[in-house]
Amino acid sequence: MYEGKEAGIAVGVPVFYGLVEIVTIGIFCLTSWKAGVTYAPANDPLWKVVTHSYQHLAQPKQNEVMPVVTPGPKLEAGLGKPVAPAPSPTAPQGQGDFPTKSPSDPR
Repeated sequence: MYEGKEAGIAVGVPVFYGLVEIVTIGIFCLTSWKAGVTYAPANDPLWKVVTHSYQHLAQPKQNEVMPVVTPGPKLEAGLGKPVAPAPSPTAPQGQGDFPTKSPSDPR
């Protein structure tokens, strides 16, 4: 495909992009850590941050209660009145969500 000097340049392009990627990700990780965006404390030394795991800080504690949010009734826009759910367009009125078999239906 490539020969001579062109082959050397073709091989060098991914190597160059790889080095740029390493430097960019390294700067991003250091900046995020020092800005306090990670679980690792910003005042810990770099060697400790690299060699220790801080994932246990992300898990909820044993006695911690997780809030459960339940949906309330739908309200008309701006009026504060509850809105009745719309009937299903495929179900016959008064028969729920599933159509029932009528005696005259041969199926």
